[in-house]
Amino acid sequence: MEYPLIIGGKEQGTLRVEQEGLYTVFEADAPGLHEGLHRIWIHGEGRSVYLGLLQPWSGGMYLRKKLSKSAMGSIPQIVERVSDKEREWTEILPQPEENSEPEAPSCPYPAPVSGEDELQWFKRPDGSLVAHDGLSSIVALPSSLRGDKRGAVLKNIAGREYILFRY
Repeated sequence: MEYPLIIGGKEQGTLRVEQEGLYTVFEADAPGLHEGLHRIWIHGEGRSVYLGLLQPWSGGMYLRKKLSKSAMGSIPQIVERVSDKEREWTEILPQPEENSEPEAPSCPYPAPVSGEDELQWFKRPDGSLVAHDGLSSIVALPSSLRGDKRGAVLKNIAGREYILFRY
């Protein structure tokens, strides 16, 4: 199978999916692309799955990834599109009741991680959360993944403790 590879909103190459023995091989090729970091996501069945990072190659960018049958369980069987943007969010977490006060403008980057109560958190398929404050993104990982939490910014979101990172 072959799918168009959308990078920066334009078709920049192709993703080929082939069976190679017991493995499924994904080969992304973007011949005219020469600069930047481009992560590739497969979108389908209402979710997005990260495939990998394109690397410089002869005359453009390239990615080759082999997945076993068990690893293919996370890949959507019906592929809707392949792009450099993770746009498919699985669910929106409940938000606190809205205030009648006008919304404050986003604070400049790097902003302190305070006042996240008004942010809208989106849950990714891997269990992490992401929120956008207008200028940067905040990623929340379950705090149970880290043993030593000294120095980490912790926040309780939807009844679960997370470690926050700004990027």
